[in-house]
Amino acid sequence: PHNPFKDEKSLAPLSERYSLVNTACLDMNYKFKVSEIEFQLPKPSYTSQTLRWLVSNDNKADLGEREYFIIMGMDCLAQIDKWKDYEYIIDNFQILVYKRVGYNFDYSSLPFKFPVKEIDAPIIELSSTMIRERIKNKQSLKYLVPDCLLSSIKNLEYFQ
Repeated sequence: PHNPFKDEKSLAPLSERYSLVNTACLDMNYKFKVSEIEFQLPKPSYTSQTLRWLVSNDNKADLGEREYFIIMGMDCLAQIDKWKDYEYIIDNFQILVYKRVGYNFDYSSLPFKFPVKEIDAPIIELSSTMIRERIKNKQSLKYLVPDCLLSSIKNLEYFQ
């Protein structure tokens, strides 16, 4: 709901972001399910606090026994030591890293060691920042977001 590294004013309202993600997951038939867990947690939202909640409430939330992974871009990994309780994350969870254009990350440069696995996937130069900029400049989002969201995004009051 509120990433502490982002200005909350630059983001669409939480209910609209939730609706967009839910629509995309349903329409694209992904095996993802949108969760409202972070709505119940204190703001700003910290990954470590969400993970602690998930691990301690696995059975209570009808999640079953799960294994949790962190998927992040290489640009985020370069700043992980700025995350709240990052030690808890790197000590307890596998981190899957997606390569980013312009980042040739040297893992040995980190002041700590932990298991990282790079995701073997095509590098697509796309980010949420780019999407927000294109919306702000009234540029097309075709091929950048799922088709099911194109008209929804245009109609959201936040983006007018």
